[in-house]
Amino acid sequence: MAAISQVSFQANWNSSNIHLNSNVIEIWKQSEEPFLQKVYLCFAKVIDLIAHLILKPAKHMCRSMVLPISNVPEAARAEVDRQWTQLWSGQAPDSPWNGLRNTYQASELNVTAPDGTVVKGAFYRHQRGVGQDVPTIICFGPNAQLAKSECWNWLLKKGINSPLPFNVAVFDYRSGSDLSESDQCVLDGDAFVQALHQGMGISKNNLHMIGYSFGGGISAQVRGMHQDAGNYVNLRSFESIGQVLKHSSLINQFIPAPLRSGWVGDIVKSILGQLVSALKWGIDVSNPIRAMGDRALVVFHPQDPVIPGAASPAEVVDASRAVEMRFKETVSNVPDNFDHHCAPLKYYQDANGLNVSKRILNALLGTDVFRRNRAAEDRTHYNLGRV
Repeated sequence: MAAISQVSFQANWNSSNIHLNSNVIEIWKQSEEPFLQKVYLCFAKVIDLIAHLILKPAKHMCRSMVLPISNVPEAARAEVDRQWTQLWSGQAPDSPWNGLRNTYQASELNVTAPDGTVVKGAFYRHQRGVGQDVPTIICFGPNAQLAKSECWNWLLKKGINSPLPFNVAVFDYRSGSDLSESDQCVLDGDAFVQALHQGMGISKNNLHMIGYSFGGGISAQVRGMHQDAGNYVNLRSFESIGQVLKHSSLINQFIPAPLRSGWVGDIVKSILGQLVSALKWGIDVSNPIRAMGDRALVVFHPQDPVIPGAASPAEVVDASRAVEMRFKETVSNVPDNFDHHCAPLKYYQDANGLNVSKRILNALLGTDVFRRNRAAEDRTHYNLGRV
């Protein structure tokens, strides 16, 4: 059995993340912004702190709408950790994941964010990239998945046969009562960027990011703080929480039945959108994604029940950088209520017939290393009526 190493790293406040600090004095000391901008930044932070105290119930409501499953029970976390350790330590020698163990060296990565919160995750170093500065993909997960679950195994599996070795890093956002602001999730992501760059020796241009669902909003903001970082993929995510409130049918569970439809429903959703934005839960990614130019890729499904295509940032990028997920021709018998938000990527292709997972890896790695290489009759067929 292989021992799993543990790596720790202390992240620091710096000019790119100081605006996330809740300490106004530290912001004033460390911010490198011009004087008037620094005054505005400190003033805005004071207002935020006052609003947090006065509007705490409203903030709690917004948090429950955006992160309904943020507080994963400790028992569930412990079970995922146990299964992960069993997998990567080789305690299950006949495991179907042997290919992963032969491809990656897994280590636990515990990063202390600048505010003292410990953020837990894992780092998978490709065996062919040991001692080298190879592409490294940071994964920002959705709110319902722990980082050490199988959520990102599809990405690791691609590394088995990839001509270009790449590392993968995953982490969990902080949990519990501390998670009162989306800014803190951004700080968690930034801490991991510091750990991989300064602690693991990965150059900034080799640090690529992918964000799924809620993670798409957080990852875009983290990537926006590091203009010298690599490529970015927004997967089944949103342009802003306000757009989700406007277009997603799931928001109806938070609205009384008589206020859900027609012009009344539009007004109610607009008011909710303004409230969420005012309380710093808007998480608008349009500006950071627009600034990335052709380094950003947006992947969406028009009928996604959680984040419909209309709420995605597809319109923010060039048309060639917006990938509409479509069923492969080998997929059949699809139920009417099929969940396009959570379904495995193996069911989907892009407009040119390339697997969506391959399209994502090509975008992240910046080269077409994955191609469509099998005839339809040789591919796996999926009968979704039996799933």
